Amino acid sequence: MDEQPFIFTPDSDDSEWLNWAIKDTSSFNASLGKLLVRKNHVSNDDEHALVQMTPQQRHSNFGGVMHGGAMLGFIDVALFGALHILHDKWAAYAVTVDLQTQFTGAVKIGHIIEAKIYITKETRSLYFMRGTITQNNESVAAFTSLVKKLPQYKKRPI
Repeated sequence: MDEQPFIFTPDSDDSEWLNWAIKDTSSFNASLGKLLVRKNHVSNDDEHALVQMTPQQRHSNFGGVMHGGAMLGFIDVALFGALHILHDKWAAYAVTVDLQTQFTGAVKIGHIIEAKIYITKETRSLYFMRGTITQNNESVAAFTSLVKKLPQYKKRPI
């Protein structure tokens, strides 16, 4: 557990964002394409992560919008980008145990979607998280999640 599976580098178009790439390009995460992540600190009561992707044709369904499964995949992967940037670089070594999602709109292909993610609570073994997905300032999904730290990860002090 000494090496991170992700590479974080400043984005060449906007230095406030980090490119978040997976080293193993054969894994599912790589199928989402370019992901950007950043911490957004509005106030002491409002610190959250923003994670962006641009859905491509390969993420579409027969209706020509983003497939729900691709959206769930993005949300799941974005949780770990948020954990990394907000709290702990070892968060990649955890697992999603619950993800509740409400779809509120269709996602157009080729237009950026953005996840806004909060850590609402942390215990010794769990992260409680919530967030929203927007596209062009319109809500397209809301979600809550539980992410469990793996046993070897829990041994590290919180």
